Amino acid sequence: MGFLSPVSNATALTSIGGLATSDLVLTKSQSPYVLTSTLQIPPGISVTVEAGVEIQSNGLDNMFWNQGSLTFKGTRENPIRLTGKPSLYVSIKNATLGSKLHISGVLFNGGGTVWSAGGYGGYTDLIFEDNEVKDLSGYFYVWYVTNKAQIQRNVFINSGGLSVGFSEGRDVSILNNLFIGPSKTGYWVESWAAYGGQLEVHNNNFQGGPYIAVQLRPDYKDVKINASSNYWGTQSPVAISNMVNDRNDGLSYLNVIDISNPLSEPAVGTPSTSILQVEAAAADKAAADKAAAMKKTSIVCVKGKLTKTVIAVKPVCPAGYKKK
Repeated sequence: MGFLSPVSNATALTSIGGLATSDLVLTKSQSPYVLTSTLQIPPGISVTVEAGVEIQSNGLDNMFWNQGSLTFKGTRENPIRLTGKPSLYVSIKNATLGSKLHISGVLFNGGGTVWSAGGYGGYTDLIFEDNEVKDLSGYFYVWYVTNKAQIQRNVFINSGGLSVGFSEGRDVSILNNLFIGPSKTGYWVESWAAYGGQLEVHNNNFQGGPYIAVQLRPDYKDVKINASSNYWGTQSPVAISNMVNDRNDGLSYLNVIDISNPLSEPAVGTPSTSILQVEAAAADKAAADKAAAMKKTSIVCVKGKLTKTVIAVKPVCPAGYKKK
């Protein structure tokens, strides 16, 4: 099927795409990879992406379609980069019990959304930790969790929020994440179903408020959030309440969110900085330095009674002239 093969060009890319028929490990030694088509992972097949790998979407709307096991094993010190700003990074359409999506240490910079069920089921076991999400337009739909969903130690910047629903016996927790500024969806964490349980939201840092950090979806009955022990950038009960949408804000919200025990400082284990923001600032500085280095200046050169003005990036007086 030509599932994995080198691209014959000077950049030494490794091409990959299509339907996987056996387990696959994407290694840093063969990186960067370029997708020729959506990488499809059927039930019973495992794809693992090692730390430090770069995968280019090559203009595709959807990078991965996972019904088996897809694992990204990056770290904040050695992250995985998925480039090209696709509309959808991972589809779990038609995934059934046993499907796993474990994403660690990935930098998502631009595009639509990280994962989407896409209808027709989409069951998965979800772990999302130590990642960075910046400038994504769509929300995160935590839906049809088969066992657990752990969303922890991530950084979210200028992106869609987490919209969470789960049934009885499932475990969903949102812990130790850094949220910087408001979400594009008007909330960072939302509950629309928590049958027989509650959405656990703790030790997060909601930085750069005020904005809506946590909310219940209006007119939904079986919703419940425990958002105690978070850092809100303030300990004022009124200011914190203004960052929450629940029964205290109107009759369309059918429950109250627990926002007790606000932290006086960010929790240990929560990221304090953004890799992508630091990189963007460094790139801006490099561009400014380059522009400054290329800026033309003028000098006045004299030779006896003769005078010349020289304008250049690094102006030098002509032979026989001296700088005035």
